[in-house]
Amino acid sequence: MGTLRHAEQLIFWVRDLTGPLPGPGEVPGMEFRPGTAEDAPALAIAMGPADGHLAAARMLTNRQVFVGLEGGRAVTYCWLSFQAEAIGEIEGVIRPAPDEAYIWDCQTIPERRGQGLYPVLLASIAHHLRDRGKRRIWSATTLANRSSQRGFEKAGFQRAGRLDCRRWLLFSSRRLQLEAGSSEEIRRALVAACG
Repeated sequence: MGTLRHAEQLIFWVRDLTGPLPGPGEVPGMEFRPGTAEDAPALAIAMGPADGHLAAARMLTNRQVFVGLEGGRAVTYCWLSFQAEAIGEIEGVIRPAPDEAYIWDCQTIPERRGQGLYPVLLASIAHHLRDRGKRRIWSATTLANRSSQRGFEKAGFQRAGRLDCRRWLLFSSRRLQLEAGSSEEIRRALVAACG
C-alpha cells in the first residue's frame, strides 16, 4: 500500500445573479473594471515574478481579467473563465455552463490586503457578468484560505460544496459533499461543472 502523497480540500462557492444584487461598493481613488491589453504590464507586476509573464498570454485566450486599479497600478485582480478551466490544486477541471463563469487566480498585492478591496472586486465582477447575461458564478478556495472565504461571504457568495481529493502514487479519489441547504439545481450544476 502506497503512502499518501497529496490531499487537498476545496470549498466551492456560487453566486446567483438572477435576483437583486446589492451595489458593489466603492473604494475612493480606485476603479474596478475588465482588464485590457493596455493593463497587461501593470497586471504582470501585481501577479509577481512567478506568474507575471502569464498576464498577456492569458488575455489572448477565452479568459478575462477583472482588475482594481489605483492610479494605473493594478492592486487586486481575478481571472474569469467561460469554458473548461483547470483547477491546479486538485489536478481537475471545472466546466461552467454557457450562462456561467468561473473565477480563479485572485490576488491583492500584499500592502493592500485587509482593506476590503477583494469583496468590492468580487461584487463588481458579479454586476459585470449579470449585465452580460450570466446567471451564475462559481469559484473555489482551499479549506485553509480563510481570507478568500471571508471575501466571498462579504460579496454574497454561498458555499455550495466541498471537494476532498486524495492521491496515492498512481491512484486518486475525490468525494464531493454538498452544503446543507443547497438546492437541487445547485447540486446538479456543481456535479455537472465538476464532472
